[in-house]
Amino acid sequence: MPKPLKDRINVVVTNNPPEDALARYSTPDNLTETLITLKESFPEKEIFVIGGKQVLEWLRPEIKTIYLTRFKGRYYTDTRLDLNSFLTGFRLMSVKPGDNCTFEVWEKITFPWKDKEE
Repeated sequence: MPKPLKDRINVVVTNNPPEDALARYSTPDNLTETLITLKESFPEKEIFVIGGKQVLEWLRPEIKTIYLTRFKGRYYTDTRLDLNSFLTGFRLMSVKPGDNCTFEVWEKITFPWKDKEE
């Protein structure tokens, strides 16, 4: 990762963080604490969490926006995420073609009356 984009904080979740990291790293067991501390310290910045299937499933209730890159072709992976199921409750907001990929932005569907009832 060359450098983070402006006005955002990247948190890479891994059990083996490198010593010369340009992004912030967290282990799965202290991710919640890391995210709370970062949000309190940098309220004006967006926090991007980068991780695998377990991290996405664990944080799904907190995710408001999904930036999804779909690469063309078929690739071997040792873990798969059921995207149709995962994207339930999100709405596709934009699609932008790229070189050998497509960039998508998905937003969580919110219901304004739901907060009033709780």
